[in-house]
Amino acid sequence: CVASSSARPGPRTSRCSRATAAASSSSARRARPRCGSRASRSPSEDMTSTDRMRPVSPCRDCGRSPTTPRRRRPPSAQQSLMPRRSMRRSVLVIDDERGIADALAIRLRAAGFEVRTAASGARGLESARESRPDAIVLDVRMPELDGFELHALLKREPSLVGGPVVFLSADVQDSERQRALAGGAWAYLTKPYDAKEVVAAVVAAIDAQRKA
Repeated sequence: CVASSSARPGPRTSRCSRATAAASSSSARRARPRCGSRASRSPSEDMTSTDRMRPVSPCRDCGRSPTTPRRRRPPSAQQSLMPRRSMRRSVLVIDDERGIADALAIRLRAAGFEVRTAASGARGLESARESRPDAIVLDVRMPELDGFELHALLKREPSLVGGPVVFLSADVQDSERQRALAGGAWAYLTKPYDAKEVVAAVVAAIDAQRKA
């Protein structure tokens, strides 16, 4: 290598040393790992105890260190209503209109509940005895047993005493609402219904029952 001197006074630098520095800088840029590559993994993965003490280079694309925790998104309104898997609750929907019962069951399952349906008051009573649900969504006008009669029978069952009942009826008269609430119902909702309102009422009823 031949040393070259500049016109200005100062330290003399060799051409060889400048070329070596440029090559080292270019190699360092190429050596920076990308996200998801083996080099960008967490220090605890596939490393010995000595390697875990060495720093890991950040990603050359985003600049984020592999050990930097990602920010979690806040839960949505639907997710906040979902019970945890370990705390999964069951709901019994009793309505003689199959379309309404099935549609409501879909929305409740989407909210994380286990759902059973019954098309009459008599079948609803049998299903309630078998499954012992955490909450019941009950129609008023049904064959064999109407909603008020069934509610009175449910309150006499030792295994179902205190279970919350949410009435869902097409009858909008205030007298019917007052009758349901006076009989111990948690809520009285009318048809056509808002599915979010029904799900929220079921969640609130179960939470209140657990705290009681």
